[in-house]
Amino acid sequence: MSIITFPVLLRSIKRRLNLSFVKEELLWNKLIGLDAIKRKLLLLKKSNENTSCSIIDLKDVTGCSVKKIYQSIAAGSLENHQPEDFINSISLQLAFKDKEEPLSITFYDRQFNVEEAVNAWESKARAWEKTVSGLLIRA
Repeated sequence: MSIITFPVLLRSIKRRLNLSFVKEELLWNKLIGLDAIKRKLLLLKKSNENTSCSIIDLKDVTGCSVKKIYQSIAAGSLENHQPEDFINSISLQLAFKDKEEPLSITFYDRQFNVEEAVNAWESKARAWEKTVSGLLIRA
């Protein structure tokens, strides 16, 4: 059985759907790509041997934001640490017109990423937030 890598799968999907990405990001278990002209966001997720693909039409998205989730912070802990030291995850949140729950795309997860890289992952999530937000149609 052959293993298909994200880049190979991405090329196949881009060709099949005629997408042209201006921005791509490889995360620990997923890949996202943005076609700004068609206003489509591709989300490829890999778990064990399964891979799923979602195409998100940005015309259905009403908002985009970065969400940080922190672990518990004991009293006095901030005297010797920065708030970033307590981040559990950083996600890009997409809100939809017809859905109550937003879609969450995790950029940083303490379980899978190096703790020292939290600021770099936040910067990447903020850059995606800015790019995607700029493509949303305001009602």
